[in-house]
Amino acid sequence: MRLEHWFYIVPSRLRSLLRRSQVERELNEELRFHVDNQIDEYIARGLTPEEARYAALRAFGGVEQRKEECRDMRQVRALDELIQDVRYAIRVLWKSPGFAATAVATLALGIGANTAIFSVAHALLLKPLPYANPDELYAVEMHLPQYSDKYPSLPVRVRELIGWPQASTGVSQISAVKGGNFNLTGSGEPERIGAVAVSTNFFSLVGVQPRLGRGFIAGEQQSGHDNVLVISHEFWVRRFGADPGVLNQRISLDGLPYQVVGILPPHFLFPTGKQLHPLVPLPPRIDVWKPLALSPQELRRRDTDWQYGALVRLKTGAAAEQVRQQLEAIAQRNIQQDLPNIPLDVRVRLIPMREVFSGNIRLGLILVLCAAVLLLLIACVNIASLLLARAIHRRNEFAIRVALGAGRRRLIRQSITEGLVLSTLGGAAGLLLAVWGTRILIARAAAALPVFQEVGANASVLAFTLGVVLITGLGLSLAPAVQLFGVGMSGGLAAGAGARAVSTGTAAERLRRLLVGFEVALSAALLMTAGLLVHSFIRLMAVDKGFQVENIVCMNLTLGQEYQNSALRLSFYRDLLERIRALPAVTAAGGTSVIPLTDAPGGSSIYLESDTQLDEANLKRPTASYSVITPGYFAAVGIPLRAGRFLGEQETQPAALISEKLARALWPAESLTAVVGRRIRNGSPDASLWTVVGIVGDVRLSALDRASVPQIYGPYHQSPIGAMSIVVRTASGDVRALASALRDEVRQRDKNLPVTNLRTMSEIVAASVAQRRFQMSLVSLFAIAALALVLVGIYGLVSYSVACRTRDIGLRIALGASREEILRSVLLTGLRPVVIGLVCGIAGTVLGARALRSLLFGVGPLDPVAVGSVAVILLAAAVVACYVPARRASGLDPATALRCE
Repeated sequence: MRLEHWFYIVPSRLRSLLRRSQVERELNEELRFHVDNQIDEYIARGLTPEEARYAALRAFGGVEQRKEECRDMRQVRALDELIQDVRYAIRVLWKSPGFAATAVATLALGIGANTAIFSVAHALLLKPLPYANPDELYAVEMHLPQYSDKYPSLPVRVRELIGWPQASTGVSQISAVKGGNFNLTGSGEPERIGAVAVSTNFFSLVGVQPRLGRGFIAGEQQSGHDNVLVISHEFWVRRFGADPGVLNQRISLDGLPYQVVGILPPHFLFPTGKQLHPLVPLPPRIDVWKPLALSPQELRRRDTDWQYGALVRLKTGAAAEQVRQQLEAIAQRNIQQDLPNIPLDVRVRLIPMREVFSGNIRLGLILVLCAAVLLLLIACVNIASLLLARAIHRRNEFAIRVALGAGRRRLIRQSITEGLVLSTLGGAAGLLLAVWGTRILIARAAAALPVFQEVGANASVLAFTLGVVLITGLGLSLAPAVQLFGVGMSGGLAAGAGARAVSTGTAAERLRRLLVGFEVALSAALLMTAGLLVHSFIRLMAVDKGFQVENIVCMNLTLGQEYQNSALRLSFYRDLLERIRALPAVTAAGGTSVIPLTDAPGGSSIYLESDTQLDEANLKRPTASYSVITPGYFAAVGIPLRAGRFLGEQETQPAALISEKLARALWPAESLTAVVGRRIRNGSPDASLWTVVGIVGDVRLSALDRASVPQIYGPYHQSPIGAMSIVVRTASGDVRALASALRDEVRQRDKNLPVTNLRTMSEIVAASVAQRRFQMSLVSLFAIAALALVLVGIYGLVSYSVACRTRDIGLRIALGASREEILRSVLLTGLRPVVIGLVCGIAGTVLGARALRSLLFGVGPLDPVAVGSVAVILLAAAVVACYVPARRASGLDPATALRCE
């Protein structure tokens, strides 16, 4: 077709669609004009007006036929029929408001749950990272295969950070990363802010430039020139009210002046916590960035100083595996030069930045998304069963339409249109529900799933919702459309009011039972998964933590540069703890550098007194986490003493307490009492000797689902540090009442010292299992919703079966069948697909539960508690759903039942 023809055709079709009534009037007037001309011509030939009219109509061939031909020439007939189908579908749903409301609400639940979870999954797993060429950006970690039990993975050494960019042909840039915190003082309330020190090329490496100001320059990586900051956009808005005047101004961090040289764009994305590497913890919220200035001593180190996170950008076109091999060869050569007496194999791993963000939550998020998909499938099966029943009731309607000339293809298209209209309404309601649900997820699960500020509705989420709506609509139409293949004019009309009576035992009835069985199987799988997660969570919370939880309050303090003197630090904490112990209801108080379940500092090797140099044999000595404590800490946190004594204020010689696990690892053949008095070295064979004065119980330091690690405790007065956590035990049950009193005590001692993370030990335990609780709660919520849908499905199946068999049941009662026999028969009819679906669902979950092993704790895929609970719950619910219609059937009056047909 030539191009100029479209200038006439397209406007004509648009006019036919948008001004339908006017076009129809014009068509009527044009046809009337032609008929009138023909009538005038016949009158001129001598016919009477009546004869001329009939002759003109016969010659014209029928006005309505000509109208249809004209409409076909417009080529909008298909759209006309679609609009008619949509209008008819809406009228049908409007006539059944109860069914329409139930179906739309059910679909809204399934589609909304999928959209909400997908929005989270998209933000964390699929959404492109806001970096320049993010596929070229990797995090780096190292491995020592011979010592993988002690060091599953290691950060990067300074030696490699310096040598890799020059020696590797595939590396464009590399940047070091290290976390920290500052006390912000000056105008406003003192605040503890999160900081990250990075190489000066960091912002060019990730391809993000400050929104205002500049990044770092090369000279600022030298010590003494690193007092510059780039601040986050959120920190700029929250602390400085988005005032551009803060640029190039100085702020006080830890008592030292730092100049603000740049402000980052909003929502700059970077790993937090232990995402980058477990041994390089970063703040949970990064407020400021500063240059990483390495001292000459750090630059000269050639031993095992693995302590820096590293990001590497590959050159365009470089293969990641080839670059990895180059870096590994360089690291292997370096370690052989630095530790020639110890044969070590070094492995290097490049981790894509996407995996850095999603590595520890990917499986749990996929599990929740699968649970949402199962819920949607159950909702679709439930509604498909209802639509199938309605299609059987509408057989008369379909038969009449067939008799009037409608083809089966036309009826099937009408059925598909009704399904799509229903799914569209459910999708619209589900999208609103998803927006509301996503806000709840963000508010409730920020501790469980990081980077939540990136979650929200976007084009991809809307496209996903549209796809779900289309697939759901087509799926809902499948069962009714199949039934339309059996619609016949005579059969449908002959069935009349007796259609229900003859439908029992037909393919439609078997299909409904199959749908209910499939629905039960899906629900059983979802309930089984929820049962495993719930039982796993219960076992996790019941594990021996090694410390007490109730009536304990903790807070973190970090002294600034004005407390550089060790005597000042010691005096501050000693005086503060004495003030706190004097508060009413306080029974014990102490300080520690590490609170259980809040951190997992990298362990250092512990050597025996006989170990005088580092060699291959003593390199296998156990590692232990080191922390300093003040007197009163063990009484406050409830860690028991196993042997010896606690540390005192007047320890004149280097002394330490060790955990039971460390004692048994160092001296496996000796009793705990015999270990007291032994001497150890911490970190190096040439370190000073510490005397073991006591042994305490093991504590789960990093997480409840991880085994306790060996620990060593040193007295605070021998190693005064600025950052300490204060632990307070109260005799009162209202531990939150201590909060204001503790803050007042700190302010009286130092008004510029910020108090951070003031919370109870119960809150600390809850935060440590937040991710597991998030997964368990969502899957359990979906499982409960699925159980409710299954109950509706089972009830609908049995009720419809009883309605179809009213005459049969009446005859059986009239012929002498007892009420108990009728009750039992109906119950067995309803429970048969339930039992089959239950067995299939549990079997399928057990087979697929191997993928859940990393999400479970203390339970297996065949956990009898979960299997038994799911079987009892589903069967009990099914019996309740079947009992109501079964009892109604057993109470039928035979005369009434026979008369109703």
